[in-house]
Amino acid sequence: MTTPLADIVARCNRDSVNLYAEALAKRMGHEVTGEPGSWGNGGAVVRMVMTDRLGPSAATTTVISDGSGMSRANRIAPETMTRWLASMSRDPAIGSLFTASLPTTGQGTLRKRFPATTLKNTLHAKSGTINGVRCLSGYLTHPVTGRTLVFSILINDLPLTGGSGPKALRLHEAIVAELDAWLTARPGIAIPAQAAVDEPG
Repeated sequence: MTTPLADIVARCNRDSVNLYAEALAKRMGHEVTGEPGSWGNGGAVVRMVMTDRLGPSAATTTVISDGSGMSRANRIAPETMTRWLASMSRDPAIGSLFTASLPTTGQGTLRKRFPATTLKNTLHAKSGTINGVRCLSGYLTHPVTGRTLVFSILINDLPLTGGSGPKALRLHEAIVAELDAWLTARPGIAIPAQAAVDEPG
C-alpha cells in the first residue's frame, strides 16, 4: 500500500521529520532528472520551480544545500520565503493541502509555542532551529473571511549563551501577536483563500 504524498508532507511538516524532508528532496531530483536523487539535483529542481513561480532572481539568491534545512550553507531571504508561501497558498491544486500540513498551535513543533498568547486567527507555521538560528514562517488566516497574512521571521547569529534562543522565540510570538491583532482589525470580506493572501508589497 502506498502512503499518500499529502500524509507524508503533513508528517514531515508537523513533526519536523528531517529524514522525510531529505527523502522528498532526493525523490524530486530523481523524478525530474532520471538520475539517482541527491541534494544537488533535488535543490536544482526546487530552484527551477522557484524560477517558474517567483522569477529567476529569487532562485539565484537562494542556496539549497539539503532537504531538511539543517545545513548552515542554506540561504533564503525572508521576502523570498513569504513570496514562496503566498504562491503555494494561491495554488488551487495544492494550496489547501500544503497549508493544512503545517502545524497550528498545540500541534507538532508548535505544541509548546504561544503559551501566553491567545490568537484570534488560525495559525499554520513551520519552525526551524539549529544552533544560533531560530525561524518561524507561515500563515495567519481569519476564521470568517479567509483573509490570510503570510510571514517569515528568520533570526541568525544568536549567541549560544545568555538565553538568546528563548528570547528569539518570544520575539517570534510577539510579532505573530501583532500580526494577529492587525488581521483581527482588518478581516476583509469573505473571498476565496487563494485570492486573499497578503504578502510584502
